[in-house]
Amino acid sequence: MTQKPNVSFIKWILPYVLRLCTGHLAKAVFLMLVIGMLLYCFQEQMVVSVLAINGIFQQNSTKSEFVLHDDRLYDDVLPTFFENHSEINFQILHSNVSVNISKFDELSTVRLDNETITSFQIVKTTATPTDESVSSTACVFPHINPFDPEIMKMAGLDRKTVQCKSNMADLTYYDGSSLVVNTTLVSEKHGHVKAQCKYQNIWRQDNDDKALHFSNFSAAFTDSLKLPPDAEFILVVCEGDLNAEPNNDTSSDATTTPTPPERLSILSRTYYSLVPRHEKLEKVEALLLNKRKAEANPKETMNVLMVGFDGVPRHQFLRAMNKTYGLLMKDFNSFDMSMYTQVGLNTFPNFMALLNGQLEEEVNAWWDYKKYTDGFDLVWKDFQRAGYRTLFTEDCPSIGAFHYEKIGFLNPPTIHCSRALSVAIERDKEICNAGQHCVGNQPEISFHFDYIKRFFETFPEKPLYAMSFFTKATHDDMTNLKMADDLVYDFYNQMNTSGFLNNTLLITFSDHGQRWGSIRSTFNGVIESRTPYAIFTLPSWFLEKYPDAAKNLKINSGRLTTHFDSHATLQDLLYFHSSGDIPLRKPKHGISLFKEIPKNRTCSDIPIPADFCVCGQQAMNSVDVDSDASKLLAKKVIESINDKRDSDLCHELKLDKILEIIFMKFPDNILKEKLDKSLFKVRIQTKPGLAIYEATVNAVVNDLSMMGSIMNWLGLSQNKLSNIDVGHSIDRLNLYKGQADCVRDARQKPFCFCKDIHTT
Repeated sequence: MTQKPNVSFIKWILPYVLRLCTGHLAKAVFLMLVIGMLLYCFQEQMVVSVLAINGIFQQNSTKSEFVLHDDRLYDDVLPTFFENHSEINFQILHSNVSVNISKFDELSTVRLDNETITSFQIVKTTATPTDESVSSTACVFPHINPFDPEIMKMAGLDRKTVQCKSNMADLTYYDGSSLVVNTTLVSEKHGHVKAQCKYQNIWRQDNDDKALHFSNFSAAFTDSLKLPPDAEFILVVCEGDLNAEPNNDTSSDATTTPTPPERLSILSRTYYSLVPRHEKLEKVEALLLNKRKAEANPKETMNVLMVGFDGVPRHQFLRAMNKTYGLLMKDFNSFDMSMYTQVGLNTFPNFMALLNGQLEEEVNAWWDYKKYTDGFDLVWKDFQRAGYRTLFTEDCPSIGAFHYEKIGFLNPPTIHCSRALSVAIERDKEICNAGQHCVGNQPEISFHFDYIKRFFETFPEKPLYAMSFFTKATHDDMTNLKMADDLVYDFYNQMNTSGFLNNTLLITFSDHGQRWGSIRSTFNGVIESRTPYAIFTLPSWFLEKYPDAAKNLKINSGRLTTHFDSHATLQDLLYFHSSGDIPLRKPKHGISLFKEIPKNRTCSDIPIPADFCVCGQQAMNSVDVDSDASKLLAKKVIESINDKRDSDLCHELKLDKILEIIFMKFPDNILKEKLDKSLFKVRIQTKPGLAIYEATVNAVVNDLSMMGSIMNWLGLSQNKLSNIDVGHSIDRLNLYKGQADCVRDARQKPFCFCKDIHTT
């Protein structure tokens, strides 16, 4: 059988060949012909090379496997290859591993350091449609390799799991009803010293999301103390006299003289997040559940658990959370929405889509940053009105989605909300002495996971909605994500072993891609910055009982999806297959993932703003940064940046240098509103402050017929551009901490270098 040239590889290599051959068009044509002939003659070797690039070798104590992360290779290339070849031999890049595969999807042999491992297997780790290729959909993401060697060097894969060892041991523990002094640990750490412990409650101040109220400390206890049923967030402090003499009198009539306070030293400080039942509320919830059943009669009542990280693209999740990803995809048979796209720049607009089902512009029609956020129709309110018990917990309250430069909530957003405790921890400098990601002797992520586990343990018979969101680890540097892999893996395993996932929709997600960092400055980073992750996990019984839902989830994993669809899915699950009236507004933008997403869906249909659409996006050509056109585009971006600043408090920014300008191309069917314009990615550095910005700029190129020549791109003149329009979203690619403290408005901070900062 005659083999066809590898067309996709030609498309991939062509821009690089042209770039290398600048100024030598004839040479470029010649090289193209040579490459085409080589591809035609050596198709087998080329496929093998692509396989080697797009896999990753993983090992643990029980098995070793080559995990194939590219859907198109698994679904298209491999089956076709095995039709005409009996085996594949290839070398895994950057490894001593040689692989021989003699039959598709069967066990094969790997030789690693001269030892044979027979448990080798090719595993498909991203779900794709079974009835069609992803390429048949209207939206196709750019094919970038998440495991590109240069990207892997910057991905932080050498980061170790967070380890926390405070300078004070935790001398108490909670047994389910009482605080207990760990006398064995006290003796181990402090010898004959007797620990005297006390606790205080931490409450949210009424009508103020940023103020705390602390109770007086309880009476001291040396053994145990039963807590009242309404205890929720508490701080336990243990003290002792380090200079006390040993007391050898153990007789029953021995008297104990209280130690004067001035002689006591703090031995431990421990925070606890407890889950009170609120028995009166339980009666109301029972009524609401009965109402839901009588009026809507849904077929299922399932829990929801959402675990999110701030600013992490899907590809970084594949790179850094490979242990958790393997658990989700192989052991839990999850659905990875591989074409999931954000709809806004930062957390707030994406939370509006995920939790509120609306675009930020729609919300801003009646709300602004100076108003309370209670007016939002957040999805957990839907669950609460249906009789669910709700919980929200986050680790970085000062820059939370609903609080960063905002007033926050007048009333707590969920029945159980850890904000008061998180604020107390954030303000307690002593408790973080083991590291910024620690709460005493415990990783902060695990601290919040324990809160969720206690929530599920407290209400095993009730329907629950719980959401956790972690900002501190990844907001400033997404490469820290590797530190959380083991922690999330262990939490998911514990929840599964305890049986809590057997009636739970688990959503593992991020709000948006990375906004800064070394990877963000690459072409891969441009695409990744728009593509968060969303992985849906459902119990096996649900997928077997509802095969159409399972089929659609698998199909949709290869279709264009967004936070709007996650929102619609949550609402659909709440009233799943209801035969009665559903008391929810119909989703305006999203489609439940239990239903099939149309394969002709594009960014304009959702809508995904043009600045965040990556469907069919291709980097066509670099424009010479010294050309007149580049200077004009940069000038327009600078003007737009300065329009966004507070001119009274912030310096006027000026161009320091043009870093890169790339002409981008979209297929005509993707962005219908852009047919009359060309799109440029403009990356510049400004002064003072050396901020780096990236903007999407639309412009009419007056003579597109000449753009086929690379020489015209390099020398694109100013008079060939008109109707220049800078996109609404301008990304700041480096941090602005310490440069924008003079302004309060979070929307202005990325564009400000304060006038009160001395410049040279």
